[in-house]
Amino acid sequence: SEQLAREALGVFDSLAEVGPDARASALNQIAIALSEQDRLDEATVLLEQVVALRRQLPGAATDQDLAANLNNLALNYVALRRFDRAETAFDASLAIVERRYGPVHPYGAFLRRARAALHEDLGDTDAMRRDLQDALDIGMSTLGEDHPFVLDVTQQLEQVAMEGDTP
Repeated sequence: SEQLAREALGVFDSLAEVGPDARASALNQIAIALSEQDRLDEATVLLEQVVALRRQLPGAATDQDLAANLNNLALNYVALRRFDRAETAFDASLAIVERRYGPVHPYGAFLRRARAALHEDLGDTDAMRRDLQDALDIGMSTLGEDHPFVLDVTQQLEQVAMEGDTP
């Protein structure tokens, strides 16, 4: 799939009328293929290009794609231990989701949970708890108490509480 995506991008580059959205989509597909192969440095470079392209484009569909691209970029940054960049990307993604869909949206809950893992890596237990609690509150109100996401975040919060009680 990586070779096919690169060939498609080569075709896009040869066509003058192909716009930044099509280019961003092709780069994103290559980045996904690279990420799946654990080639995170290369995938991250491409995702940075995707984000730069999509930031120039208007519209709700672009915002939705940009939020997802920023989240994927943040996850790669975490895996590469580039924590400052990860937090910036998570925050930018969350800002788009909140602006577009409001402060109580399931994707916002997902982003907060992902950002909580970053805070855990940084050793910031208070920020991790806040993000997990916010994710849980949003998940409960939008997905319901029996949803697997809600059950998983509840378990994570219980684990954090138990670890906090350990001397």
